[in-house]
Amino acid sequence: MKRDVELIRNIMLHLEEHLVPNSIINARDLSLYDKSSNEEFQVLLEHINQLLENELIEAKPLKDLSGLREFMIFRITSKGYDFLDILRNDTVWKDVKEKASVVGGFTISLLIDLGKSYLKLKFGL
Repeated sequence: MKRDVELIRNIMLHLEEHLVPNSIINARDLSLYDKSSNEEFQVLLEHINQLLENELIEAKPLKDLSGLREFMIFRITSKGYDFLDILRNDTVWKDVKEKASVVGGFTISLLIDLGKSYLKLKFGL
C-alpha cells in the first residue's frame, strides 16, 4: 500500500469539521471510504494509524468482535492543527504536493515543512 496524502489531508479536514470537544469519532463512521469495502476500510485505518504515529491526532486503537482493527478518535493535537492551518488552502496544498513530488516522496513532516516554507516565501513571513 502506498501512502495517500490526499486521504491523510481529507481525514484531517473531516475531523476538524466533525470532531467537537469531549466527543469521539469512530473510524468506521467516517464518510471517506466505500462502506461495503473492507479493503478500503483497512486502508483508511492504516492512514489513521499514521496520523496517530505522527502525533496529529489522539486516538485509541481497538479491535471489534470480529477481530478487525478499529480506532476511536478523540482529538486533533496542536501539531495536527498546524498541519491543517498550513495545508488547508487548496492552492497551498497543490503547490506543496508538486514540490514534494520532485523529491519523490511524501512524509507528513516534509509536507508541513514545505507548507511553512511556501507560506514564508509567498507572504514574506
